[in-house]
Amino acid sequence: MDKIMVDQQNKYYQKQFELMESSLKTTKAMRHDLRNHLAVIYALVEKGERDAALKHLTKMTDVYDDKKQYACTENIDIDSILNFKIQEAAQQNIKIALDLSIPEKMSIASFDLAIILGNLLDNAIEAVAEMEKERQIKTNINYDKGRLIILVENPYLGERVKVGNRYLTTNKEPSQHGLGLENVKSVLQKYDGTMDITQRSNIFSVSLLLFV
Repeated sequence: MDKIMVDQQNKYYQKQFELMESSLKTTKAMRHDLRNHLAVIYALVEKGERDAALKHLTKMTDVYDDKKQYACTENIDIDSILNFKIQEAAQQNIKIALDLSIPEKMSIASFDLAIILGNLLDNAIEAVAEMEKERQIKTNINYDKGRLIILVENPYLGERVKVGNRYLTTNKEPSQHGLGLENVKSVLQKYDGTMDITQRSNIFSVSLLLFV
């Protein structure tokens, strides 16, 4: 299991580095062309050709505007996991909406973050994939005075069955039912953490509190 998680974590980091490299190339291209673009716009404005200048600005915006949503908090552990899952979800036409307020460094192992965020988002993606509409997952991660608060909410179809303390997912492999949240619980114990799960109006919500 440790080897599987390390391999998964390496994939997260690899995807993050690819995104950073792509962003860097775009930035370099912008800087290279910016002087030429400004010269054209300046000349158009000087001639009073306002509409043509605005049209040129619009083209610049369309070319350089990255409409994809990515996590960019400078916390590479969290960014790499979220960005991997965002692209994974996008392949199924699922949007992950982010609300992030975290520092660059925290006293929590990247291995533990991979288990927590990986499992929560995997479960959410699995549930939302069954939806025809409202294909969006809400993800809030906030850090305040040594407390890390994580909230993942998603719509779902039908009922999520609970057996004892374990929620059963729709996973086709029976042996995997509910194991994701059990793994999250195991990690929470290291940080004196708590997990609150609610179901209301067909919204499944998992809220975590960790002391880091």
